[in-house]
Amino acid sequence: MTDRESKTGWDEYLYWAGKFISDPHFEADERTYKIRAVEPLQAAAAALSGEGDWCERLRQGFQNPNNNLVGWRASQPFLEWANLELPRAAAALRALWAEGAEHGSERIDAFDALVPKEVLTRPGVLCNLAAYLLGAKDPIRWPNYRITALDLAYELARFPGIPTKSSPGEHYAHALSFFDATIDEGEKRGVAVKDRLGAQGAMWVIAGGGTRGPYDLSPDEWSKFEEFVEIPSAIRKEQAQKVARAPQQKKRPTNRLCQLCGHDDEVRLVGPEGDQWRFECNGDSHPEPYSFLRS
Repeated sequence: MTDRESKTGWDEYLYWAGKFISDPHFEADERTYKIRAVEPLQAAAAALSGEGDWCERLRQGFQNPNNNLVGWRASQPFLEWANLELPRAAAALRALWAEGAEHGSERIDAFDALVPKEVLTRPGVLCNLAAYLLGAKDPIRWPNYRITALDLAYELARFPGIPTKSSPGEHYAHALSFFDATIDEGEKRGVAVKDRLGAQGAMWVIAGGGTRGPYDLSPDEWSKFEEFVEIPSAIRKEQAQKVARAPQQKKRPTNRLCQLCGHDDEVRLVGPEGDQWRFECNGDSHPEPYSFLRS
């Protein structure tokens, strides 16, 4: 582990999480408005299970002034598709809002199976929108999802990342496991993280990349916090510089013909010799007159 990496992990992550969670502004800035942001969706869910224009109520839910949880680039194509494909869109929403004990990840994968890929083109975009919709059922149990901020938070806490070829539901399940771990690890360190919504709020303040906000940190504390958040980026930059400085591997010539004796069958590469490739040919071994390609 490098010196920079040693400055990440749960101790450091929760130190800053505790700073923000204990601030008087945290409740309004990261909890209250997120609960209000999903309340208009509850009217859409009620209309879907009864009578009424659920699609219009869904549009109003996305456009309510408290909703900065889903960008228009995700919500607009989804609403346009829903207007054109009302039965299928209704089935997708019922998969999210169904009564029962299904996990959030299962609901999101069922939703994903019914929404065309061209509507929500990336797992992170679909998961962001689906998590917002899922919040109409319970915003504390199923908080918002932001893939870029979560990826950074995983690095800062040294929490395992999500495998590349994961479904949207698996992405969300991984995020929930991180929020649960934040609660558990916080308890061990005397940092009271109330619930998943609180864990998500702390994650967003730390890794969301926004402004310094209303939190009461001194200029020196802000500088230390920003240095902490930049550690993963600094590590990647150092690694890229090492790769750039490393000598590049010599390229193997594509011509496998032994140019001295003319054989092209069962010519075996023995290895480099000086600036040439050595091939073993017909029981003999000699340098092939083909210089390395230098770069």
